Amino acid sequence: MAYQLNIDGVYNMRDLGGYPTADGGVTRRGVFVRSGVLTELSPAAQQQIIDYGITTIIDLRNEDELVLTPNSFTDSTVVRYHHLPIVGQELAATDRWQSVASIYYPELHDYYAQHLPICTEKISAIMSALIDSPDAVLFHCYAGKDRTGMITGLLLGAVGVPDAIIGEDYALTGAGIAHLVTTWRENAIKNGDDMAIFERGVASKAETMLELMRHIRQNYGGAAEYLRTVGITDEQIARLRARFVEYPR
Repeated sequence: MAYQLNIDGVYNMRDLGGYPTADGGVTRRGVFVRSGVLTELSPAAQQQIIDYGITTIIDLRNEDELVLTPNSFTDSTVVRYHHLPIVGQELAATDRWQSVASIYYPELHDYYAQHLPICTEKISAIMSALIDSPDAVLFHCYAGKDRTGMITGLLLGAVGVPDAIIGEDYALTGAGIAHLVTTWRENAIKNGDDMAIFERGVASKAETMLELMRHIRQNYGGAAEYLRTVGITDEQIARLRARFVEYPR
């Protein structure tokens, strides 16, 4: 079961430890933490994150988002901050990405799946940073749902956490961002937005992640196999498993 972390100014934050793997292991706490955006945190809140053991922050957002909501750890002398967007402005400007972004996908997992063949260099850099960080790592986007959810799915899938558990973790975001969705929904109604499209975009149903993991298995052979296609080595995957999974005696 996920370990929820409650720190003022941070939402949708949880440790990915405590999940069973298919081979009888359990993911360790204090290795990977996912969350929503870290902006305008008080010194006390920043210290709580540091005290938890976080030594590396990976920010998955695009460059323009950093301008609007800066990361509180950008200039930290204690925590290593890495800006590693899944898409990024350069890739977002390409015809290949624009062809993806211009399409409406009735199912959210279909949109997620489009990142896999296009964002290979970005995903490789993110996963390498996660694997190679020596201590606890926190990674996030804005809501901690879509981009963070995709990376979480790959991370947990690569060490053998069953799809059903990965889906359950994804679904926990619903409660984590409920306050954001309420505000977004009010604004969408005022703006006359298509509410069917809106509700699809803000949902965090377990089935979305189940379908994404099914897609990865059908098209790549599984999460670890996908990571190999983007340049993650067998040695890195072995180190990830050794660091992230423990086997109760």
